[in-house]
Amino acid sequence: DIPLGDRLMQDDLVAARQCEILELEQLARTSELVGVIGRFTHALQRERGISNMYLGSHGTRFSDQRLQQASECRRVERDVRKQFALLDTDAIRVRNGARLFSRIAVAQHSLDGLDALRQRIADRALTPRESTDAFSRLIAGLPTLERQFNPGAGRLSPSSPGRLWNCRSIAG
Repeated sequence: DIPLGDRLMQDDLVAARQCEILELEQLARTSELVGVIGRFTHALQRERGISNMYLGSHGTRFSDQRLQQASECRRVERDVRKQFALLDTDAIRVRNGARLFSRIAVAQHSLDGLDALRQRIADRALTPRESTDAFSRLIAGLPTLERQFNPGAGRLSPSSPGRLWNCRSIAG
């Protein structure tokens, strides 16, 4: 028979380990989301440039490249939306949940307008400047989201890797 105090201590240790495992799983999901947002930002910047060259040539150049890049952006956009869908939407448990989910909603609304923007570019209904401005407004919100998920980016202390290593060791 295990004494009550020892059982309680074991229960506490198991609970602590489960919390650490959940925190590490959340860190992995967050890292994946930050990565996919970064890839999407880069893909949109590339699409912006190719679209401007297409518009600047009055549609005589870069048509195939623009379509290929738009296709790549759609693929990465699906990854971003998938990662958004995997988030824990319990705003009470999420740090700065109201701000975070508001930013996600704004970003998704902007993404919903991408196909219309692409169609206006295909129709050459925009100037290169208007196209740049439209893409830039969309792109501008993505780093804000990225920082929301990764507030300590660039500010890791020398002891941070050690703490992460310790958490990984404890989590098994």
